[in-house]
Amino acid sequence: MLQGSERMNRSLPIRSPWAGVWGVALLLGALLVPWGGGAWAQEERVAVIHSSRIASYEAALAGFLSVARQPPLRIEFSSESERDAIVRRIRKRPVAVVVTIGVKAARFARKAFPEIPMVFCMIRDPQRYGLLMPGVTGVLLEIPVQKQLEVMRALFPEKRRIGAIYNPKNSRTLVHAAAGYARISGFEFVGVKVDRKEEVPRILRIFPPIDLFWLVKDSTVIHPAAFEAIEAYMRKHRIPMMASSADLVPYGAAMALSFDYTGIGEQTYRIVETLLSGRKGIDEIPVEDPRDLVVVCNRKVLSTLVPEDFEARLHALQEKSGFRIEWYEAGGG
Repeated sequence: MLQGSERMNRSLPIRSPWAGVWGVALLLGALLVPWGGGAWAQEERVAVIHSSRIASYEAALAGFLSVARQPPLRIEFSSESERDAIVRRIRKRPVAVVVTIGVKAARFARKAFPEIPMVFCMIRDPQRYGLLMPGVTGVLLEIPVQKQLEVMRALFPEKRRIGAIYNPKNSRTLVHAAAGYARISGFEFVGVKVDRKEEVPRILRIFPPIDLFWLVKDSTVIHPAAFEAIEAYMRKHRIPMMASSADLVPYGAAMALSFDYTGIGEQTYRIVETLLSGRKGIDEIPVEDPRDLVVVCNRKVLSTLVPEDFEARLHALQEKSGFRIEWYEAGGG
């Protein structure tokens, strides 16, 4: 009997009561280890290349890092002399996605790593730089005209005529789109053409009556000489001016719809997260408009132009859209 028992034990090994538990744990561990295996690969499946140390790029990078599940490989591309070293550094790692911040970084990465999916941010016109192609997506640094007009309608429901000055060589398509959205929003759009910045003061002397002015992001119109003439006219006639850049709010624009650069970085990471999860491929994710925006207001200018319930309107807009509100407290007017 003893010999038979020994034979049975040899043919059917003794099973520890913990064996099933450890087996399940090992299986789950294997399933949860990211592609490439190990903590090193988990941390460096994503490479982030940023062009330079300017404030908006740093804010976008900070936003990306604040929501990233693991720290990415971070590389600053500031000189062409660094190109070969950066290529070698990334090629050594199992990088699945390259993220770029700024135009210089994006153009470098697309040329150096054409086979790796790329997600860009902080670029206004990717088509201009040849970046709208298979294997590339990202977050635009451009606010749709429709959103700007929606903000003006929400804050100035009593206004009817919105004016703009533009150079057709620079902004024809943009202004035509704005005219269409203005009609949908209940505005009458008054667009006046100029060919040179020197024409702006003359145009203002014969400008049709308007209730609001939209300052188009047009190099002819935002030239300092042209902008000074426009700002003086709007101040004299008590017409609120909405600029296309927050940089102009300190110089007399009543307000601007601007970017939340940290939010752009966070939004960029969400695209990367979708790619890493396998839920969608790079060519299934369209280029996105920025979601997190900021309404920047010049308190001194607006104090002479808006009704008492204006701040209540701002809060209502914030509740509906999620936009942040920021006040510029000095200058202008």
